[in-house]
Amino acid sequence: EPKSPAEVKKLVKEFVRQMVKGREMGVLRADGALKPVLCGLTRTLDVFRIKAGSDTRKVKLSEVMRVVHGSPEDLDDLETPLDDSCSTLELDSSECISFKFAERKA
Repeated sequence: EPKSPAEVKKLVKEFVRQMVKGREMGVLRADGALKPVLCGLTRTLDVFRIKAGSDTRKVKLSEVMRVVHGSPEDLDDLETPLDDSCSTLELDSSECISFKFAERKA
């Protein structure tokens, strides 16, 4: 059932708060292995940070062309084994960064 504008606003606000704080995620490597990372947004909400160990990658949100869920046909050329629990950031450099999430319970 559709959510009210107030409910959507509350969900987005909570998501942004969590992402500014930082959230553990898994980056999916081309060989299918999962690399644990800490991801977050800057307070100005313009940069997505991906931290693995002592290395931090900063991706400007303006560089993200699209976010793709699952394994669409137009990403078939990626070596990374995608499935329905994946989301991929496609950057303006044509680079892709894929994340794998835990299976959602129905």
